[in-house]
Amino acid sequence: MNFLVNAYLSLLATVLLLVGTGLVKEWGGWYSYNSAYRLQTEAALHGELRLSASPADAVHDMVWNNGGVHQVWGLGV
Repeated sequence: MNFLVNAYLSLLATVLLLVGTGLVKEWGGWYSYNSAYRLQTEAALHGELRLSASPADAVHDMVWNNGGVHQVWGLGV
C-alpha cells in the first residue's frame, strides 16, 4: 500500500512540475515538432547514438562518422 501511495505522489509531483514550469503547455505538448529531436530520441530509445546507418540520410547539421549518421548538436553530443 505504501508503494502505491509513493508512486501516486511521485506521478503527481512530476505532472505538477511539468505543467507548473510551462514545459508542457497542453495535452500532447511534450512532443517536439523538430524532426532532429525526434530522430535523436528514437535512436536513444534503441540504445544507439547514430541516427541512421545510411550516408544518404545525412542532411543539414548531420555528419557521417564511424559508420553512422550523427547529429553535431543535441542529445547524442
